[in-house]
Amino acid sequence: MDRPAYARAVATGPSFKLGGIPIRVDVTFLIVAALLGIGARSGIVAWVAIVFFSVLIHELGHAVAFRRYGVPPEILLQGLGGLTTGTPTVPLKRAQNIVMSLAGPLTGLVLVGLPALWYSRAADGLSPTADAFLSDLVWVNLAWSLLNLLPILPLDGGQVAANLMAKGEDDGWRKAHILSAAVAAVLGVYALTRGYPFGLLYAGFFAAYNLSRLTAYRNVNLQAELGVGWLALARGETDAAEAAAAKVLADRPSAATMVGANELMAWSRLAGGDAAAARRAIERYPPGESPDPMLLAALELEDARPEEALNLLDQAYRRRQFGPAAPMVANAVAQAGLDRRLADRFLSEGGAGPDAAALFAAHLHVAGRYDQSIAAGARAFQAGSGDRGQLAYNLACSFARSGDVDNAFRWLSRAVGLGFKDAALFDKDPDLAALRGDDRYDAVRRQLAPGA
Repeated sequence: MDRPAYARAVATGPSFKLGGIPIRVDVTFLIVAALLGIGARSGIVAWVAIVFFSVLIHELGHAVAFRRYGVPPEILLQGLGGLTTGTPTVPLKRAQNIVMSLAGPLTGLVLVGLPALWYSRAADGLSPTADAFLSDLVWVNLAWSLLNLLPILPLDGGQVAANLMAKGEDDGWRKAHILSAAVAAVLGVYALTRGYPFGLLYAGFFAAYNLSRLTAYRNVNLQAELGVGWLALARGETDAAEAAAAKVLADRPSAATMVGANELMAWSRLAGGDAAAARRAIERYPPGESPDPMLLAALELEDARPEEALNLLDQAYRRRQFGPAAPMVANAVAQAGLDRRLADRFLSEGGAGPDAAALFAAHLHVAGRYDQSIAAGARAFQAGSGDRGQLAYNLACSFARSGDVDNAFRWLSRAVGLGFKDAALFDKDPDLAALRGDDRYDAVRRQLAPGA
């Protein structure tokens, strides 16, 4: 069972080189081979030797194909089979990936399996020991090579199927996992009816592996849907955000994705003015999961419980527990006239500290509360926030947005003097649009290191 890959093989155990190709043998490979050899006609020792030789030939087929396309290969023998890995310097084409996948099983089939089969049928007078050895050699190289060509991931045939089906970055792999699970189920039924316990075990492993990958793909797509919902919420499109959350919740998400969907639903309902519905969304969290403290703080503000809200916000900023809705909470804090009290709490003895105040200032800026952002940011700067150059730049942006051009330039110059060197951000930041065209802008820009 092997899957040519592009990561470096990592394992402990004996190692050697063959034709300049690094080869490692993990002890698990030998143990599994011995277990599979119980009852083999040739005996366990001969069986392990046959398996070692056959799998190595298979992997060398992959390795030669890797080299053909400029990928330095490494071979790892472990567990149920082998793995040939390497790191391409340029992206490989679909046809090249298919050739690399087919090279392993076809090498074992053509160089060992078919010649051994021909010899076993042509030779006369073989001793029982030689006949048993040859029989197992044929079985391993024919049966296992053909098994590897089945369209089941992570086998080579599954790799080929995925590449043939690929239309987008992940589309082919998702379809290949569906096909793999179906073929594995058919093999499992066949093994059960024919009384092949190892066949049933293998089929079960393949089916479980591919079903788990399909679940992972689905949750990735659901997370992407949540991202669309959060963007809609940031634009004030609460209905679209709520629809995205509802779509995810209807598609059997994982526990972590369910938390995100219920959180998005709660924020959407809260932004729409329905605090009761937001609380109901929180109640649908999976057992053991707790709501974001910023969400709880927003609900406390909605219920006019400022002290409880400030305590939760202090906890959230202290632990850096804030997400995409942080600017919404900052806006609610400013709207309630609590922004100065929260900054005081951050900067008091034992408070979350000046870095928390600087983050709060950034969230106020995103929320469009520029005056409050300036007040919190200036206090964080005076209190000694960590990245003073970045904070000075943020203050310049808030001054520029508020229309105070003179102070914006003053803080920009201070930012450069304190080590701010992000020329790309300086050139493209929409917050500084009001400053471009002013002679002072070019003067500050020249102070930045070229190409920084």
